[in-house]
Parts: sequence; C-alpha cells; structure tokens
Amino acid sequence: MEKSVKSAPRCTRSHPARPRLLIFAVSLVLYLPTLFSDWVHYDDSLLLRTFSAYSRLSSVPEAFSSPAWTELPGAFSYYRPVSTFFYILAAWGSSLFGDQPLPWVHHLINLLLHAFNGLLLYEIVLRLSAPEARVLPKRSPRRSPENSWNPALAGGLFFAAAPLTAAAVAWIPGQNELVLAACSLGSFLLFLEFQQSAKPAALGFHSLLFFGALLSKENAIALPLVCLPLLTRKARLLPLLAAWGIPVVTWLAIRGTVLPSSGHFTAQTVLRCFWEGLHYLPVYVGTLLAPFQLSVLPTFRDSSAWPGLVALALLAGALLLGARKSPRRLALGALWFLGFLFPTFIHANPGSEQFVLRVDRGYLASIGLVLLLLEMGWLKNVQWNSRRVLAISAAIFIALAGLNLRFQGNFKNGLSFYGSAAAASPNLALAHTHYADMQMAELDYEGALRSYQRALELNPTEPRLHNNLGVLHLRQKRFAEAEAEFLTESRLNPVDPMPLENLLVVYAHTGETAKTEAVIGRLKTLAGARAGAK
Repeated sequence: MEKSVKSAPRCTRSHPARPRLLIFAVSLVLYLPTLFSDWVHYDDSLLLRTFSAYSRLSSVPEAFSSPAWTELPGAFSYYRPVSTFFYILAAWGSSLFGDQPLPWVHHLINLLLHAFNGLLLYEIVLRLSAPEARVLPKRSPRRSPENSWNPALAGGLFFAAAPLTAAAVAWIPGQNELVLAACSLGSFLLFLEFQQSAKPAALGFHSLLFFGALLSKENAIALPLVCLPLLTRKARLLPLLAAWGIPVVTWLAIRGTVLPSSGHFTAQTVLRCFWEGLHYLPVYVGTLLAPFQLSVLPTFRDSSAWPGLVALALLAGALLLGARKSPRRLALGALWFLGFLFPTFIHANPGSEQFVLRVDRGYLASIGLVLLLLEMGWLKNVQWNSRRVLAISAAIFIALAGLNLRFQGNFKNGLSFYGSAAAASPNLALAHTHYADMQMAELDYEGALRSYQRALELNPTEPRLHNNLGVLHLRQKRFAEAEAEFLTESRLNPVDPMPLENLLVVYAHTGETAKTEAVIGRLKTLAGARAGAK
C-alpha cells in the first residue's frame, strides 16, 4: 500500500513532457511539406511587392505607425503591427540568404507558430479538466493522469491535424491568424492563472498579451467576452475590467490616429453582417467537424451546409444527453467559437454571391468547437489506456492527417491554388480570373481564355479581369481586342494606372501617337491626384 502511494506522485511528474513533445512533433511533421510550397499569389503577392521595405528590421517601428502594407498607404483599413512584425521577420530572414524573398522562411514561421498554439491549447485544456466544484484544476498528485492530460492531449492532437488549420498554416498570409491565436491563447492561459492565484503578474501579462492580440487582428476584441463564463470571484472583476479596458482604449486611440477614415461601418451594417454570418456558420462548422468538401476560396453558393448542420446536431445531441456537463465550459466553447468568428463577417457586402468565406479566418474560432467536443460525457469517461480506444483514436487521427495533407496540396503554388478554387467554387469569378492568370503564366493561352470567359459570365466587373484578358490578347498580338479590354478596365477602375500603362504598349505597336499622348496625360493627372492624396 505504501508503495502505491509513493508511486502516484512519480506518475504525475513523469508524463508532462511526453504529450507536449508529441503535439509539437506531430505539428512539425504534418506540416513539413509546406516548406517546399511556393507563392500562391493571393495576398502573398503583396509580400513580394513589399520585400524591399520589409527585409529591414528598421521597418519595425514604422509598422506601429502605419497601416498594414506600408508601401500601399490607404489601400487597406487594417492596423496590425504585431502581425506585420512577423512578416518583417520572415522577409529579413530571407534577406540573409540573398536579395529575393524565400517562401520557405515564411512557411517555417507559420509551422512553428501552429506547433506553439497546439501547446497552448494543451495547457488550457489541462487547466480546464477539473472537478465540477472548481473551474480550475487543483494541482495535486492525487489527481489521476487519465482525467487530466489525456483529454488535453486529444484536443491538442485534433487541433494539430484538423484540415481547417491548413488554410492558415499552409497559406503564407494566414500568418496573422496564427499570431492572433498565439497572443489570444497565451492571454487566456494567463487569465486562468490569475483566476487561480490572483497574482498581479499574471494579470499584467494577461493584459499585455491581450493588447498584443488586438495589435495582431481585430477579432481579439472578443477575448473579454470569452473569459466571462469563467468569472467566479467578484472581488477580482474590477482589476480584470481595468486589464481589458486599458488595452482596448489604447488600441482604439492608436488605431484611430493611424486609420482616421477607417470607421465606415454603422451599427446597422454590423447587425446586417452578423445576420448574414448566421447563414455561414454551418459552413465553418463543417470545415472542422466534417472536412470532406474543403475549398481554399469557398462561397456560400458553392458550399454545402448540410454536413455542418448534421455535425452540429450530433454535437448538440451528444452534449445534451451526456452526463457531467459543465455549463461554464459549454458557454466558454460556444462563446469562443462565435465570438472570434463573427467579426470576420463585418464586410462591405457580406451577402454577395462573390463573398469569400475564408477558411483561414476560422483558425482561432475552431478551438471553441474543440472545447465543446471535449465536454462530451462519453469522452470524459473513456479508458484512454484501452487498446480499442487507442486504435480508434489512431484511425481518426490518420484520417484527419490524410485530409489535411490533401488540402495542403492546394497551397503548393498558384496554379494548384486557383485550380482547386475554380473547381470547388465554380461560381466565383475571382477564382476563374486568377486561375486564368496562372494558366497564362504557364503559356496555356487556350485554357486561360476559357477561364477568363467564364469569369466574365459570372462577374464582368471583377477587378483586373478585363486588364488581364487584355494582356492575353496583347501577347497574341490581337491589338484591337487588347485595346478594348484595357479601355473597359480603365472605365471600371479609373484610379488604377495599370490598364493605362498597358494601353501605351498597345499604341507603341500600332503607332497611334495621338492616343499615346492622351493616355500619358491621363497618367500624369492620376499620378498628381495620388501624390496629393498622400
């Protein structure tokens, strides 16, 4: 008897490193193929254009006083200096190997951030796997490891392998989602520590990381809402309100200075966006719980809602019928999913058929569904050391990993990315337009023409569509057709100099001096207007 009592502390102290190493190693191995992926030319092209500025560490201070993408002022109403810092870090790392941006450096940072986020999720679940009488676990050697670290390990491995995460990890600009998640998860973990220990240092670092999350992406504003279900000691409410209020007020003040004209959304617009977002929820649920029809650029029209609805109904049934439910943790999971996801729907026209339901934006929100999964009663009572349970768990993990690797392949290069987007979202003009661009780069002019024509059928006002089609005609020396497309693009997008510059190329071939002088005059007027705007 004495021997068994002495062995318990050794058991609980011997296992902690193993699950953490396993989660980290699985994340690294699973996403190792992304290191060999190229640019896909969807937003990451902006990184190519800003490489000369971002490859210098001296650009870091400017990131905190400028909108995102410093070389494109006014083009984006985003203030995300912490996310921009990681882009600068990757660009600087690329500069150590030459004067060209290297995609594998960005992919490596993404991979490491995802592995780190898996560890943070493990720590959070570990702390939440406590007796019902306590929100936080009591650190005691008498607690059975089967009731603590095994569910945390299951949640960490599920998150590491979930195909949804590939949209953020395998796509270079998904890095801002990874940075947001790292800051938010770290801040929430310190919130749990403060709830347990009441240490001022924990509260201070919780507030600091919350501020970092706000500087990473706007979705972080939901973090205090996520914390509310776990508030149990009213005496600590005032310090927490200060820890949340000071970062929010500071962030809004700085953001308002850097982006003085960014507040175009009224309360009515936000409510309309949230209403539209309700229609999109089944799609995001399906990407995590039923990931069989994933798309890199999904739209509501081209996405099936029924897999997500079925998965959501099964999850709700399992939670309602299961025993040992924690209302606080159920509320935590639901608020986590909805709170971090709904801000992504605040868009100028979320009800449009061309609105893209970016899968990468569900990266942090998906953790809420993971927390709900871990609340299922049968999962709490499972015998994790059983060979049958291990076999079933391994089969589920292998299936998820296989779907993940398959989805990763769509981010290999631009041709794979847009080809898969056009196939999975056949009614999205943007997908066909850029797929044609990639086909033209591969000298597949016939395929490019078919893709451009399909995009014209779907949305004749798609930005750059007429310009790029004009380039295709220009390469094939069809100057009249090229001129017509460039003129159409210039009429649709009068502030874009590119179609005008392409018109100069057409007139250089056709020798039309008068038209050349007219276009040069328009370019000078446009350049003057842009200089005045700066």
